[in-house]
Amino acid sequence: MKIKLIEEVVDKVAFSTSFGNGVAKWYGGEFCISEYYDVEIDFDSEYIWGVNIFYSDRLCEKIYFENGMNKIFSKVIAIEEDVVTIQLDKNVIFIEVFGIEDVSVGCFVMFYSSPDKTILTPFNA
Repeated sequence: MKIKLIEEVVDKVAFSTSFGNGVAKWYGGEFCISEYYDVEIDFDSEYIWGVNIFYSDRLCEKIYFENGMNKIFSKVIAIEEDVVTIQLDKNVIFIEVFGIEDVSVGCFVMFYSSPDKTILTPFNA
């Protein structure tokens, strides 16, 4: 995923993408504000269907930072046991979700991720 680092926020970074903006932990070496990076994004949380992950009426892939949390809208592209594979732009991300019996491939979901649990790992740096 291509991001631009906007600012350093205590021990995290604010970033922007073609599909929104957020705040996350940076799991890489030194970085420069206003530079572009190719990163992998991970959401290091366990989700429970109907508690902290829901169906979305917004049929889009977006990330917003509001009220101290990253709000993510994404498409479900695969489901296997307790792992839901979502798509953010061209990025494939695996998240652990419990209670997904009624979730179907192709639906759109919305969930929150705190900046402490949102991880950016640069590659090709």
